[in-house]
Amino acid sequence: MHIHSYRLKNYRRLRDVRVDLASDISIFVGANNSGKTSATQAILTFLTGEKNRFSLFDFSSHTWSELNALEEADAADDVNATIPSIGMDIWFQVSEADLHLVIPLLPSTAWIGSMVGIRVEFAAKNPSELLQRYRQQKENALAQAAALPDGGGKYVPWPKSLTDYLDKELQTEFELRYTVLDHAHFNDNLEANAGYQPAAIAGELNGGAVLKSLVRVDCLNAQRHMA
Repeated sequence: MHIHSYRLKNYRRLRDVRVDLASDISIFVGANNSGKTSATQAILTFLTGEKNRFSLFDFSSHTWSELNALEEADAADDVNATIPSIGMDIWFQVSEADLHLVIPLLPSTAWIGSMVGIRVEFAAKNPSELLQRYRQQKENALAQAAALPDGGGKYVPWPKSLTDYLDKELQTEFELRYTVLDHAHFNDNLEANAGYQPAAIAGELNGGAVLKSLVRVDCLNAQRHMA
C-alpha cells in the first residue's frame, strides 16, 4: 500500500493542485516560489491531526478576497454564508493483503477496487455563528472606542476586519474534519462529481487516528552549515 496522490485546495500558493506520487520515491523539482515547499509542508501539516499547526496565512490569497466579500455582505445573508476552508484529498493504492488496514476508509461493504481516499478539511465549525460573533465583537469594539475622549482619535479597535478577527480566533472558530471518499464518484483526474458529498468516517477511531495508523511522516530540515 502507498499514497497514490493527493489534492490540495486553498493551501498557500496552491489553489487546486493534484500531486501524484511514485510507489517508492518521489522528488519535487521546480523553480523558486513554484509551490514545492507548500506541497511538501501540507503533508506534514494535514497528517499530524493537530489543528494548531494551521494559521490564517496558510489560506491561499484568493480566499482572503472571499473573506473580505463576506464582511461587506448584508448580515442578513450570514445564515447561508460559506467560509473558505483548506482541504486535502489523500488517495491510497491498496493491495488485497493490506485491505484490513483501511477498513475505516471503505465507503461501503460493496466497495471494490484498489483506491481508497480520505478528505481532511480545516473548516469553520459554524459559518453563520462565526460571522455573527465577528460582527458583534466589532460593533462592541467600535462603541467602546467611540466612548473614548475625542472618539479615540485615530485608534482603530480590534477586530479591524474579518481576517483580523480570524488571525486571533482561528483555532476557536475552525476544526479539522475527516470524511471517506468513494472513488466511484470521482473522474479520472480524481475530481469529485458535481453534488457529491463524502460521508463521515464511521467506527471508534477518528480521522486523525486513522491517518496516523496508515502514514508516518518524518522531516529532515535543510542543513546549511554542514562542512
